[in-house]
Amino acid sequence: MTFSPASPNPRPHPAFLSGSVDVADLIREHAADWLGRFLPERRWFGDKTRRLTGITVEDLAFDQIGDEYHVFLIAAVSFDEGPLSRYFVPLAIVPDPSNSPPPATVVATIPTPSGEYRVVDAFASDAFRRRLIADVSAQTSMPTGHGTLTWNSTAETLGASDAQERFTLEGSRVLEGEQSNTSVVYGDALFLKVFRKLQAGVNPDLEIGRFLTVRTSFRHFPTLLGEVLYQSDDGGSIALGMVQAFSPSLGDAWSITLQRLRETVVSAADKGQAVELEIPDALVEAARILGQRTGQLHMALATSHEDEAFTPEPITAEDVDHWSSALRDDLDRVLSELSNHAARLPAPVVERLAAGDIAAAAAPRLQGFAALMGLEKTRVHGDYHLGQVLWTPSGDFVILDFEGEPARSLEERRRKTSPLKDVAGMLRSFAYAAAATRLADPNALAVADPMTRRWEQQAREAFLAGYRSETVAKGANFVPADQERLARALSAWELDKVVYEVHYELNNRPDWLPLPLEALRRPFT
Repeated sequence: MTFSPASPNPRPHPAFLSGSVDVADLIREHAADWLGRFLPERRWFGDKTRRLTGITVEDLAFDQIGDEYHVFLIAAVSFDEGPLSRYFVPLAIVPDPSNSPPPATVVATIPTPSGEYRVVDAFASDAFRRRLIADVSAQTSMPTGHGTLTWNSTAETLGASDAQERFTLEGSRVLEGEQSNTSVVYGDALFLKVFRKLQAGVNPDLEIGRFLTVRTSFRHFPTLLGEVLYQSDDGGSIALGMVQAFSPSLGDAWSITLQRLRETVVSAADKGQAVELEIPDALVEAARILGQRTGQLHMALATSHEDEAFTPEPITAEDVDHWSSALRDDLDRVLSELSNHAARLPAPVVERLAAGDIAAAAAPRLQGFAALMGLEKTRVHGDYHLGQVLWTPSGDFVILDFEGEPARSLEERRRKTSPLKDVAGMLRSFAYAAAATRLADPNALAVADPMTRRWEQQAREAFLAGYRSETVAKGANFVPADQERLARALSAWELDKVVYEVHYELNNRPDWLPLPLEALRRPFT
């Protein structure tokens, strides 16, 4: 069935929900028109830059809970070019009560003789959210047209009494601001993450969460308690969601860091202090603690010699060549993109591009990967930055989201690499936090510029000191013990991250391009 933007809502179904109209037939008949309008408006819809041409119902299952129908739907979405995408789009068909669901969640309206029904994003339904957790606790399964939905609990790893307490809940809420997933918090005990854009295969977020929960003593992450899987009749498996222990926090480390940096800048500016003001000790100490937790995570991920997916492997000349050549290709590509779009770039960006040969300046840093020869590659977080970390009320940290970079395939995201990829990602996140603080208040730039640059340097040093105390000092074989080798390897991985940042900013925030371009031109010293 193809999508027609002009199609109206379905015609009235006089017998709808009276037994003579099949819900599956209703969904299959109208899903293309409903979802063709609904999907592109969702924040989690990852294909906004592509022109949608068709939607088909690839598989579905439904049942009735009270006066609602809950529909588990996997939609195949096609575009004018490129491969199709699959999305998990659970729906609820609900009577229209006085407390109607928010308009943004409504997919369609269906008039019937007994009253109006609405088709809504299922997460707008309290009953749907409750049943998901109940199904995980009960380890339910449900047949679909071409496979099976299964809900599995891993809470037995925590003890039966604790598990029972966790799954006995009152109240739930959908978190705002999600980008690629939908997240629901239940009371103050459980966190449900639902994957919207689907890929067949082993989901690294679920895989790493299970490994850390069952095989390690590391606990600075949300413990895995359950999972929702779709298994097709042809043997394929797709992760639809995961249940984790809820972690109370002040917010993500990116937001808290910006808030505290800005408070420091504003306070200093208001008092007319000299630019050599002291950086708050707590901001530097936080970076050291985060370095420790990062090192502990990497040590935990490197402990297995039984599970092949997590067993460390030696870094070979082939690995070094692959990392170097891939980075060189990416660098050439983004420089070409910058040249092609020079006419629309801000003047400061053009000036930086004209200031010298960026490729030549970056070339020595490509050799830094060789400093890792003889060490080990392991599983890593893969998309590590301040936004992936919760800042707890006690001043500690909880590490989130082991999915890896969403644009990459599952195979790439599960591939072993140097843990310094994560370290470089966090160091670059410090640079972005400093820059964001400078940009936030141009009137305070005289204070913000020197202060944030000193904080970035101190945060880097503290983070690396904390990281080395939990890795090098404890015999880790995945990070160079020698400071000079470590600096060379980190320079290469930071360059890898900077090239990614240039591509991102060019396509999303051209005004921010001076930040990664400054780092791109920085020679290794």
